[in-house]
Amino acid sequence: MSSKRGSIMNFNRSNSAVNSDIRSNAGNRSSSQSTRQTKRLANALPLTFIFSLVGVLVVYYQFNLANLQSSPMVIEVGVESNESQEEGGTSGGFQPVAPIERSPEIISIADRMESQYVSESIDAQQALTAIQIKTAYHLEKTQSVLVLMIESLMIRKDYAKALALLELINEADRIKLNQDFYYAKCLSKEREKSTAITAYQNILARDPNHQPATINLGLLLQSEDRLAEAKALYLEAIEYTAGSRKAKVFAGLGDVELKQGFPIAAIDYYQRSIEYRPTSALTWRKLVRAKVAAKRPAAEIITSFERASSLAPNNGRLFNDYADYLFQQMQFKQAVNILRKSVSLSREAFEQRLHLLATYLELRRPINAKKQIGYFRKYMLFDHHSEWAQAAEQYMAKNYRESIDTLRATLKKGRNNNFAYFLLGRAYRQLGLPKNAAVYLEKVSEDDSFFNLAQFHLAQVYTEAKESQKAMPVLKALLARIPDNHSIAYEVADLAYDQRNFPVAWSTIDLAIAAAPQEKKYRLLKSRIAWRTDRQAESIQLLQDLLAQNPRYKRALYRLADYQEKYEQPKEALETFNKLLEVSREYSDTLYRVARLQVANNQPELVTRLLQEYLEGKNNDIRARLLYAINFCDASLINDCDKQLELVLKLAPDNEEALELRQKYFPQQATQSQEEIAGAEI
Repeated sequence: MSSKRGSIMNFNRSNSAVNSDIRSNAGNRSSSQSTRQTKRLANALPLTFIFSLVGVLVVYYQFNLANLQSSPMVIEVGVESNESQEEGGTSGGFQPVAPIERSPEIISIADRMESQYVSESIDAQQALTAIQIKTAYHLEKTQSVLVLMIESLMIRKDYAKALALLELINEADRIKLNQDFYYAKCLSKEREKSTAITAYQNILARDPNHQPATINLGLLLQSEDRLAEAKALYLEAIEYTAGSRKAKVFAGLGDVELKQGFPIAAIDYYQRSIEYRPTSALTWRKLVRAKVAAKRPAAEIITSFERASSLAPNNGRLFNDYADYLFQQMQFKQAVNILRKSVSLSREAFEQRLHLLATYLELRRPINAKKQIGYFRKYMLFDHHSEWAQAAEQYMAKNYRESIDTLRATLKKGRNNNFAYFLLGRAYRQLGLPKNAAVYLEKVSEDDSFFNLAQFHLAQVYTEAKESQKAMPVLKALLARIPDNHSIAYEVADLAYDQRNFPVAWSTIDLAIAAAPQEKKYRLLKSRIAWRTDRQAESIQLLQDLLAQNPRYKRALYRLADYQEKYEQPKEALETFNKLLEVSREYSDTLYRVARLQVANNQPELVTRLLQEYLEGKNNDIRARLLYAINFCDASLINDCDKQLELVLKLAPDNEEALELRQKYFPQQATQSQEEIAGAEI
């Protein structure tokens, strides 16, 4: 502690400069000087007076707020940078024992002394000496000037200079002047935490219900990891705090619980804090962090993020948190706007720019991705970021080999290479080298923001490499990390279906549908799983429900018609296939399937027209060509039948059905063909 701490009664009258000032101040002032001073006081409101008035209003407001009954209330939205600071009150409602004079004379002296003190013209001790001279060593007036200066400096948040003045006042006088709270707060702000804790504890020893001191002491104890003491203090404070201060107490308890690893308890305290201060953006942000730690559903967390961001629309750190969460959850469509907001609030938000670039790549929006590379270069932090930008440009230009070479040159031990690993994996995958891609995707650190996305690509790479047995564990682990991501749940279900692991496929497709019921392909896969697990009627019903909402969904129309035909519902199948033809006559083999069904309806001319149209586009389809031949044979169009059979046997010489037809309708040709084959064998 500074050696200057002591009583303001310790005057040095022997100093010659002081004596000179005393004689000057004791002399008679001319009438012109008095007139000028009067005019100055009349025409100008000193800065210190304004600060003093604000200080009085703040104390008055806090006194009334502290005495409100303990009930939920709505207050003005606070900015996070202010909310996170300590309490600024002084006495919690008690007036100073020693009177503070606020006359124009005292205010004028305080104003002049503060100007010189703040401008570094004089230091704290010199300011005290000058004040003593100007007040003719009047103790109460000297104290009043000091208090006004301290109040003004506290409003300015110039805690170092306020502390220097407070150190000139001994402890007993600080208590009488009600400056002990300011003293403790300045110590805290100047990082003298141990001394500040003792100072706040002394205040509470004299006034156990001092709400500002309670809150600030709790914050200090938290910062020093004295969590048990902070928790005990907060729990006691619930009984005597009210309004916004009770909200801060509950928030403090939430902080303690979260830091101790109890996010569910923290959530409860934060929610109780919000009851008393529903527009606190900071508390909403803390609530979000607790929910993330507790692994609450993504929809719930996103709702809380939305509430917090609506209360603090220009809070860069909040939007960074929100953007990072959506990116790591792989909610790319939602992440775009939040990431753009994040980088607009902080143009140096480099990691968020990386996330935005990767997000545009995932959404297949190359123009936006290229634009981000330009910003990437502009706001890069290190030299190798320029090389990353070059590699990204090469990747976007489909120069994957060049991109790989550039990225590999940036790899360095001890450096965060995770983005480079990720982009290397993508580049190798684009080259059709899944094993090389896997090598780099596996290197992305688990604690990095790109880990989840890298794992998703790794599972796809394993699948492309025909190593689905490796892909499934990766996808399952990823789904456990982000269980609300419907894209991952769908990938797990699809892979499980291919592996005939139908229980896993069924359970995970339900997760995907619950998270995104509007996704058509998810419901289509469920119908396929139901069909393969002998739930044919349910499968058909699922498809009918899907088509009721999406009547032109081609894949569902084809699948339903196919299942209806297999389920021995030819009339319904034909009706569904015809609906598909209204949507698209080129989809899959629909024309052939309709022609096959129309054979049973004895419609040879219609069958001929359908097959002719179909074979114009797919002339190598053996099934359709064979049906075409059969239709001609049944209609006694022997030449056309013979021609089509020849075409079938050219495509598939060993086709048994075609050989049987030839034997039936053209036995001489069939015998000749057999003799030719026998001769060739000899």
